[in-house]
Amino acid sequence: MSEAAGRIEYGWWVAFASGVLMAVSIGPLMQGASAIFAAVEEEYSWSRTQVAAAASLGQFAMALASPFAGAVIDRVGTARAIVAGLLLTGLSAIGLSFTHGLAGYYAAFLLMFAGFAFGGFMPCMTAVNRWLPRRRAAGMAFVMAGGSVGSVLVPGMAWGIEEYGWRPTVVVIGVIIIVLAPVLARVIGRPLPEAPGQTAEARDARKGPAPSGLQGFTAREALRTWAFHAMAFGHMLSNFAVAAVAAHVILRLTDVGMSLATASLILPVMGMTEFGGRLMGGLFGDSVNRRVALFFLTILQALSLVALAFTANFWMAVLFAVLWGMGFGTRGPVFHAMRADYFGPRAYATILGISSFALSLGMTASPVAVGWIFDRQQNYRDAFLGLAVTSFIAALLLLSAVRPRKREG
Repeated sequence: MSEAAGRIEYGWWVAFASGVLMAVSIGPLMQGASAIFAAVEEEYSWSRTQVAAAASLGQFAMALASPFAGAVIDRVGTARAIVAGLLLTGLSAIGLSFTHGLAGYYAAFLLMFAGFAFGGFMPCMTAVNRWLPRRRAAGMAFVMAGGSVGSVLVPGMAWGIEEYGWRPTVVVIGVIIIVLAPVLARVIGRPLPEAPGQTAEARDARKGPAPSGLQGFTAREALRTWAFHAMAFGHMLSNFAVAAVAAHVILRLTDVGMSLATASLILPVMGMTEFGGRLMGGLFGDSVNRRVALFFLTILQALSLVALAFTANFWMAVLFAVLWGMGFGTRGPVFHAMRADYFGPRAYATILGISSFALSLGMTASPVAVGWIFDRQQNYRDAFLGLAVTSFIAALLLLSAVRPRKREG
């Protein structure tokens, strides 16, 4: 009993450290990307498509890296993956400050996102899945809430850009990520404690592949189920909007007359409502019908995109942010807990990596597609209404993802 209690107690430290990791990486470099894009657009007078293509290329790099990253995490463990991945991300952020021209600008984003594939979301979720098997939704909510809290950093980032320029600002972000990487990796990558009857689960993931004794599906078994594909493509379609919002939301708001500083205030509103949604998903995600909950939460995300399509002032933007946080924020921990519950911990990182390939491909297309539509229509309305439709289709796919049965023998 004391071993189990100790494991659960330390599991919350793993979840908390994972949330911090997400805050310092996702907040500035993904949610705050739109602030960087606004400054780059002003400096170079590039088209909206050219500026936002950096987010698409970054997501493409993540798509290519994710299946490989998942297998590597299952084999070498979370700690080594975090250190190596975040080192690449931090150095690439610093390198971004020295770029002049599209080629270097795009290359920096490619490397930043590739590093995050190895050192960010996947190792954090893998560690929480193993440390908190009975409180997955709650633990995963901590991880994802960190990304929401990171949005609070965006106004400070916008202030840094306006006062000192975007180049020194991204250098500071890169240095912070590099310094924190080994500290967070030490907490998140700690071995599971060995205990009688738990030998198979207790092996440190850093010292070898996931042991076959862990319960759950292999990656090959998961690929044979409808639930895997419904969840993968439902996640992809719902996250079309995530990448597009991250890349364009500040640009969307400055287009209706808001200053960069005022527009950036919407990011903390989004972040705080997302944070509340993450906590709600964590508190109730282990006790509700996750499949049905995901359907309604994804519909709510679709409604938020309709609000963004027609936003004309600050308070309409606040309405979007609240609806977005409630829908997108709450569905995150529920979705990932459902995947962990359906397929188990045996090959979780590998399964997540394969799923993330389709997800990242979708997120690759949406920022540049939305930018292309804007350049031709000089408004965002049709683009965000289209993203609302893809979110509705995603809701139907997720509703169809009935729990799979593992074939024996």
